[in-house]
Amino acid sequence: MSRPVYRSVVTPLRASGALALFLFAAAAITVAGCGDSSSPTAAALRWPDPDWEVVEPAAEGMNAATLDEARRYAFEPERNTQGVVVVRNGAIVSEWYAEGDDATSVATSWSAGKSFAGTLIGIAIDRGDIAGLEVSLAEFYPDWQEDDRSGVTLRDLLEMRSGLRWNEIADDPVFHAATDDQLSASVARPLSHAPGSTWNYSSADSMLISGIIERATGRSAGAFAQEVLFGPIGMTADWWTDAVGHTLTYCCVDTTSRDFARFGVLFARGGEWNGRQVVSREWIEEATRPISDVPFYALQWWTNVSGLVVNGAEVRLFTARGLHNQNIYVFPEIDLVIVRNGIYHRLGDGSTVRAGANYLKTLAPASWDDVAFLSPILQSIDAGVDTRALAGVAAAASKAQVDPLAAPRSP
Repeated sequence: MSRPVYRSVVTPLRASGALALFLFAAAAITVAGCGDSSSPTAAALRWPDPDWEVVEPAAEGMNAATLDEARRYAFEPERNTQGVVVVRNGAIVSEWYAEGDDATSVATSWSAGKSFAGTLIGIAIDRGDIAGLEVSLAEFYPDWQEDDRSGVTLRDLLEMRSGLRWNEIADDPVFHAATDDQLSASVARPLSHAPGSTWNYSSADSMLISGIIERATGRSAGAFAQEVLFGPIGMTADWWTDAVGHTLTYCCVDTTSRDFARFGVLFARGGEWNGRQVVSREWIEEATRPISDVPFYALQWWTNVSGLVVNGAEVRLFTARGLHNQNIYVFPEIDLVIVRNGIYHRLGDGSTVRAGANYLKTLAPASWDDVAFLSPILQSIDAGVDTRALAGVAAAASKAQVDPLAAPRSP
């Protein structure tokens, strides 16, 4: 059932210590260059470690009335938005929830989980568990050594250019809803194109990350994530598995909108978390750099918004995107992270094993326009910003992502 009514959450600054920290941060930002789009100096960075600080938008140079236009858009009844969190310089400047939901409400990622899975690969490479992006996947799937799949590299996979047979629209519904061992089904696919030659959005390709992490680290991707990603950044998350226990690395991380924002902050700040390098800065740059001939995609991230200028300086945007607009938007140059989640229901016995009657259900927005949603947030920082550059990546993503439960839900 739709819950279109929003609820705003505003928490005052904590007592004197937090206020002093804020004043110190504000002073550092001023010294660094008032009016530009640079992030605060390292000494002034705030972290939700362990808890978020919530401040008024004006404290971070944002116009509250303009910012509120994003709330109006997101919570129009047909948008089916459950939660929105806006983070600037490490503090929550606004968050809004549907009636009946709040900061503790669990949302799901759908395909935004691919960006989490790709990050596990980066961490495994940083640790030496995986040799690098050019390694053949036959190292993890030995049967491939005997055929032309031996030419598929890890980079090919993460770029969605493995060449393995897959049609997201036709194959994904059966794969997600009616396949017990989704990893084995992913591994069994033959080539349909030469590795590296053709971009093809494929959830089955991202599912192969699950087996790669298992074989490289000796742990499930979910357990590895808890150790090296969720735990270090303070996330509490459940990651769905298939019926035989393989983590669904193409989707299905369940956590709060606030905790999704933690992941965004990690990427906004080059992989660092309060003095600890959780994933290397080199990986962050590699994972969000557009593929030369596929300008809207990188390594399990949607990217390449060019020509977006805020306060006189060009800024980037990269996005973890999921079905029905479960989105994490990251603007690193202005230390801005925005999360939007749709209304979510976990169906079945309440477990996160995708088997039998256990399903994920989110309510699709009747329409969603990144430009309409993000424009007032950016305009609250720079009233003159031209946001038309935001349109292209969202259009490409909407064509690629499909509803894996559409068939099971139909009469």
